Amino acid sequence: MTSSTQPTLDDLCKQLVAVSHATDAMQFLSDFAAQYKNTAARQNIMIAEGGLLKDPILHGNCCDAGICQLDDPFILLQGDVVHTESAYFMGSRIEGDHALFAIATSTCDLTEGRRKHAVLLPLIPIQKNSESAEQKEIAGLLAGVLKFQSTKYMFLPRLAHQDPQKISGNLIDFTKPHQIECESLLLAYRRASMTEVGWRIFSSVLRYVNSREAKQEAEIRNLPIPLTSDPEEDAAD
Repeated sequence: MTSSTQPTLDDLCKQLVAVSHATDAMQFLSDFAAQYKNTAARQNIMIAEGGLLKDPILHGNCCDAGICQLDDPFILLQGDVVHTESAYFMGSRIEGDHALFAIATSTCDLTEGRRKHAVLLPLIPIQKNSESAEQKEIAGLLAGVLKFQSTKYMFLPRLAHQDPQKISGNLIDFTKPHQIECESLLLAYRRASMTEVGWRIFSSVLRYVNSREAKQEAEIRNLPIPLTSDPEEDAAD
């Protein structure tokens, strides 16, 4: 018999209501953006040196600083921007210089041998003075992205190797998650790591996209629908 002092699944559900979704975090991001007068001002704060991105963070540097355990080394971090041609979405892959991705899989699951596959989110470069229909659409999206009105994309500054005369920044595309074998990901070229604030913005959007609560979802899941037998077994009978 279960002790009356032990929590029930209902108790657990009530606790998770407050922490399993990221609506509050998205509101904080929106309120922050609203304090800047226009798109240019919002973009300027995001592209400030050391704001969202930094050079790749190395495990050895962390150990030297006394903040990392040697028996649990990392090679990659969630949010790292990497170049790889080994990631696939619906059977297709990106090749060449534009094969840039932000790692969506959590840092602890990127440890060697922990998982067989990881999720990457592609970066779309924002090209200056481009006449292509795709780039015009991206430019039109930028204002909403910088206001955090859209959870399809997140703005990132231009990477160090990208031509400042042609590229003004990048959008992380949350709509096309690519998969990659972790063995291949460990061979990817790391372009940058996110700063703490960059990672917290990224993880807030990622969490909102993956686990936000639909309207009346709690009521839907609490409908008194009885368990039924396996439909495949019913068909066999």
